Amino acid sequence: MTYPSAPSAEQFGAPEPAPQLRRDRVVEFGFPALCIGIIAVLVLGFAGGLSAVPAGATTVQTKFVQDVRHLDPTMATASNKQIVKLGNEVCTDLRSGTSVKGLVLSGTEKPILVEAATVLCPTYKAKVASYYATTTTTTVPTATAAPNGVYSMGTVVSVPINVNGIDKAATYGFYPNVTTDHPNVDKPPSGDSYGAVDAGECAGPSGASNGVDPSDFSVLLSNGSTAQSDTVVGKMTIRPIASESQLGSSTSGLSAGQCQRGWIIFDMPQGVTPTYVEFVGTTASITSSNSVAKWTIPA
Repeated sequence: MTYPSAPSAEQFGAPEPAPQLRRDRVVEFGFPALCIGIIAVLVLGFAGGLSAVPAGATTVQTKFVQDVRHLDPTMATASNKQIVKLGNEVCTDLRSGTSVKGLVLSGTEKPILVEAATVLCPTYKAKVASYYATTTTTTVPTATAAPNGVYSMGTVVSVPINVNGIDKAATYGFYPNVTTDHPNVDKPPSGDSYGAVDAGECAGPSGASNGVDPSDFSVLLSNGSTAQSDTVVGKMTIRPIASESQLGSSTSGLSAGQCQRGWIIFDMPQGVTPTYVEFVGTTASITSSNSVAKWTIPA
């Protein structure tokens, strides 16, 4: 699996030094040089105000993006600015008093949380490190799937290579009662709500010509049934998945080792509790007795 190269300073819009005003009134092309200098300063200053970031922060942001991409290859589909935004939000939450456990339970992923506290706001590095050192529910980076294997959220699971060229899958979180930025376009069936699964797939050494398939995943409910998948218009409004697209919205295939991540929408009926996200692929049925892997949805 190859990783994207480290982002350059230009990608973060490093500001250019403002030109010095000329005080002499030599006329060039019919305009005083002083006027030309003032116009240039105003134009460059306006553009810089839209996109520039402090030069000192660029190196820090570059390292943060590079570290996150190294730890989480599924971030290949996220832009540098999206990753930096997630990291900045983590630091903002930590400064406002949000606990590390609270961030984890809200769906903040370990690479983003750890690297944000290490690189962007190192004041909280010890606090985050202490949480992961004492918790007993740390996720395993990679595991080998067994029949009816049950895993915790965030675990990347090896799946049969014959599942349309996909050899790894993961579920990173389940989010109930989600909405999009187009709430009036689509609505769930009467009495239902929308639930979103944050999931990803990676291609094996031969690639996956059909790309990812959201139908590889299902949600098991407490009454033994499965939730109905659905589609919506727009972007998610909940922060952990707001920067992602719907899984499978890109129909392009995956090259060897390439990953794609996104959310999948399900209709959640009232009176039942989602218990597992299940990977079935094409080698298993939708019943829990024949699943390839299941990820536990925390109560």
